[in-house]
Amino acid sequence: WSLEMVEYIDSEMDHNDKPPKIYNTATVTISTPAKTSPYISLFVVDKAPILTKAFTIHRDEFDVHMPGAIPLSTALNLFERVRSDALGGPDKLRQMQEDDNIIWVVTSVDDLQIDARNSIRPGDNVVVSMYCTMKRMGMLVVCDQEIRSTLSTDDEDTIVLAKGTVTICAIDTIRGRPTSKIPDEVRARL
Repeated sequence: WSLEMVEYIDSEMDHNDKPPKIYNTATVTISTPAKTSPYISLFVVDKAPILTKAFTIHRDEFDVHMPGAIPLSTALNLFERVRSDALGGPDKLRQMQEDDNIIWVVTSVDDLQIDARNSIRPGDNVVVSMYCTMKRMGMLVVCDQEIRSTLSTDDEDTIVLAKGTVTICAIDTIRGRPTSKIPDEVRARL
C-alpha cells in the first residue's frame, strides 16, 4: 500500500484546480511470503554475542490467538531491552542525551522471523542474544538479535523462537542529524 498525507481541500471553495499539497508519503508492507523452512536457524557469525540475557516469559506477554508463539510485540520488546542494556542501560542513555546530546533511534527492522509453532509456554525462560556490526564510523549499528528457548543447553536442540536485524542510528539532538561522535565507552561496548 502507498499512503499520502495531503492538505485538506474544501470542495465548496474554488481552488483553481490546483492539486493538493503532499506533506508525507509512505509505503506499507503488511506481510511478506513465508520462508520455505518451517524452522528458524541460528545466526551464523564468527564472533561471540556482545550481550546475552535471560528472561522469563509471562502469560500477559502472549497473544490469545497464538498461545505457543512469542508475539511480535514481545519479541521487539525483548530486542529493545537487550539493545538498551548494550548501550549502557537507561542511565547511560539518559546521560548521553543530557551531556552528549545524543539519542539512539531505530531506523529499520529487517528479516524478522517468528516461530509460530507451539514451542513456548508462560513461565518458560528464553535467552536473547545480540551481535553488533558498526557502520559509518559508528553512526549506524546493525544488531542481529535472536530469542532462543532454554529447554536445552545443546545448540542442536535449541529452538530459535524469533530473530531479526535491527539497525539503530545515533542522532545529534542539537543539529537533528546523524552523528558518529558517540562516547568511547559505548563504542568499546559495541
